[in-house]
Amino acid sequence: MLVIIGSPRPHSSTGLLAAACADAVGSTGGEVRSVELARVPRCELSRLALPEKVDAVDAIVLASPVHHSGYSGLLKTALDELPATGFAGKAVGLVAHGAGPRSGNVVCDQLRTVARSLGGWVVPTQIAACPEDFVGVREGRGSPSAGTATVPDTALADRLVRFAAELHRCAAMLSLTVGTRAEAGPV
Repeated sequence: MLVIIGSPRPHSSTGLLAAACADAVGSTGGEVRSVELARVPRCELSRLALPEKVDAVDAIVLASPVHHSGYSGLLKTALDELPATGFAGKAVGLVAHGAGPRSGNVVCDQLRTVARSLGGWVVPTQIAACPEDFVGVREGRGSPSAGTATVPDTALADRLVRFAAELHRCAAMLSLTVGTRAEAGPV
């Protein structure tokens, strides 16, 4: 799986949410790679080789912060580097982090349209989270991250498990070859 983190800030809440998604997918036995777009200079996004990275995986997770009720411009710029069939035959998961409890749903709906237009198979469960969905405190008083919530709460953790299972099942289903389907009999 490839997680594409569309936050323009490194070490963002969106990155924290994407890491929780990656952990959930990893617990299903999947190998997870990530691209944090904030670490790539905008003028070098075309050199990121995103089409090749997407081709090398069975599933993609698009993670974006909520920016004025939309997904990030940085993620849009990166996705514009893909061909029209960039997600063909790929399972796609959608993740958004916003300020309020339901603000990420709009972003996930927008990304659902984008992923489908690229030929992706979007899993039903999407993850729209906000700061209140995280609990815990990082160690290290005085550090910039001291006092920030870092662990998904129980409800978010349950959604992440369901999300990871759907992504894993969808990727496995899409990886079946035509010959394997014919051998298995009618569906």
